[in-house]
Amino acid sequence: MHEAGMYHLDQQYAAALLRPVVATLAELERRLEHYRLRVRVAPEDRAAIEAAGRALADARRELEQIWQQRVEAGAWKRTSG
Repeated sequence: MHEAGMYHLDQQYAAALLRPVVATLAELERRLEHYRLRVRVAPEDRAAIEAAGRALADARRELEQIWQQRVEAGAWKRTSG
């Protein structure tokens, strides 16, 4: 099996790469909240949508903490010129 090619010649940093992932999770949370408030579904489906929303919120909060730690570390600022 061959090794996947690299996208960038320069080193990339988690502080930059994780931010759009956090934003996407927030967008998915908003979508599920919209469904919860505006779409007619059976009670068990509503419960599933609510559980999914909580799971996304938990994941987003955890990723935000990881992202914030990398931002505070500041390593990417020192090397990115």
